[in-house]
Amino acid sequence: RGDRLGFDRRRRCRAAPERRQSLVRQLPGELQLLRQRFEFSLRLCRLVIVNKIDAENVDCEAVLASIRAAFGNECLTINLPADGGRRVVDCFFNPSGTADFSSVAEAHQALVDQVIEVDEELMAKYLEQGELSAEELSTALRAATLQGDLAPLAVGSTLRNIGIHPLLDLVVDFLPSPLERPPIAGTRPRSTDVVVRQPSEKEPLAALVFKTIA
Repeated sequence: RGDRLGFDRRRRCRAAPERRQSLVRQLPGELQLLRQRFEFSLRLCRLVIVNKIDAENVDCEAVLASIRAAFGNECLTINLPADGGRRVVDCFFNPSGTADFSSVAEAHQALVDQVIEVDEELMAKYLEQGELSAEELSTALRAATLQGDLAPLAVGSTLRNIGIHPLLDLVVDFLPSPLERPPIAGTRPRSTDVVVRQPSEKEPLAALVFKTIA
């Protein structure tokens, strides 16, 4: 019964956020937790963050390979560690330089292939012209992320502020704003009247209570 109550609470709170960020700390068992979060999030917009790329005795290449093996093309590696985990190198917007492992150019091409895979119109244009603009790729990636078809993956270190600014740019550019949410219908307290609220600061306050006890 306790497990069922816990599931019901998680299911109710799922209506509150418009996205879900999953932090992978490169510890044993993290991959299984990530898989559970993905299954629970369903079509919710998702972002994966691999932390502690500068930590000792951490094989970031193996972690990313495990994530790709578990989720296939669903996870898009936006950047990679460089200089021994002291910085990150962009694989999407400005694919240049070298990473600690893998090829930045190959990572960029994999990103392009995965993005056009979920956009038939863009794929047809790419096959015809052989290239796409950065704006076209960004627009397609954002649409696929919002729909839950793809999940961007960023690396960094929160302790030493490595990759944090690119991560914030990723959140702003590709994750949804609360203002993009559809109208929400609810019941007025102590009545059966159905009220619809638009995602606007001009609307009266409306709150979703999903857990009232510990």
